[in-house]
Amino acid sequence: YVQGVFRWITSSCSAHLVSLSGDRRLASMGTSFQFLMYSASPEREQAFATAKRTHGSFFAFHGSPIENWHSILRKGVKNCSGTSLQLHGASYGPGVYLSPNASASLGYSKVGYRLDIKGSNFGSVASSSRSGNQFISGEQVKILALCEIIDDGNIKKTGSIWVVANDEHVVTRFLFVFLPQSPDFNETFDKASRCNTTDTNFQSEISTVMEKIKESY
Repeated sequence: YVQGVFRWITSSCSAHLVSLSGDRRLASMGTSFQFLMYSASPEREQAFATAKRTHGSFFAFHGSPIENWHSILRKGVKNCSGTSLQLHGASYGPGVYLSPNASASLGYSKVGYRLDIKGSNFGSVASSSRSGNQFISGEQVKILALCEIIDDGNIKKTGSIWVVANDEHVVTRFLFVFLPQSPDFNETFDKASRCNTTDTNFQSEISTVMEKIKESY
């Protein structure tokens, strides 16, 4: 069953998702589960690159419950405000919610959330995963993306909550996975929670890692 799921994921997903290791990881994020993640379509990436040449860009985090990542992998981060897909409130207006603080975005990832799909045999996978893969089972997983955003002056910033109404101006770059049942979870999670994309040292680390990744391709 799990092999079938993986075959379906890889054949139906156009996202560019590559596991990172060594100096291709962001050391400040702590977790060893790091991925390069380009989930936007080629057309959307091209439009993003055009806008970036005009306005520039910056980085921010996006956290979301595990059930949203199936869609994000295939369609990129979307503005779901006011639709049936909206899971959280929109207290700061409609748009894609991001934050310079990893700790704020991790709060949207719902640690301890258990995915329960009625009428499916997903539960049998979860129960069989005690020796194995929590990422497959959907149990207690925190997933966080580091996104690149067009700096066009239209981002609504309220403290650590940033809202981008135009989802075409938000693309994923890195994906981080945290497993609360891992022995080093507390240390890893605390380390990642201290990351802030407005910090010049962290900005430099992002730039350095992205350059090293480009050199690899």
